[in-house]
Amino acid sequence: MEKRHIGKMIKLLREKKDITQDEFATEIGYSQRAISKWELNPMGAPIPVLHKIAEFFGTDISVFFPSDQQIPLEYQEFITLLSQVPEETRIKLLESYKFQTSVLVEKQNKGGTDE
Repeated sequence: MEKRHIGKMIKLLREKKDITQDEFATEIGYSQRAISKWELNPMGAPIPVLHKIAEFFGTDISVFFPSDQQIPLEYQEFITLLSQVPEETRIKLLESYKFQTSVLVEKQNKGGTDE
């Protein structure tokens, strides 16, 4: 897989929609700093966030993986499970993940070691 493919795709989709990192962050409920980090990170965002990003851009999560690269098994399993729950439940799960992630980031920013 080409390094940085996921991060590059996030940036490409955002620029294609002609929105700034700040605007994108506001739309999906994350910080501009998180968007920047994902765009620069070879692995992009965590899989639940990639799912939310794909929904925002009206595309499938597979867009983040080159056609010659199979989606990692743990991602496939997560996507399958997530697609089987009702939309309302899926939104709650993604929001819960977002909250848990923000707590970990806050701890890390304060010098905590939880990961």
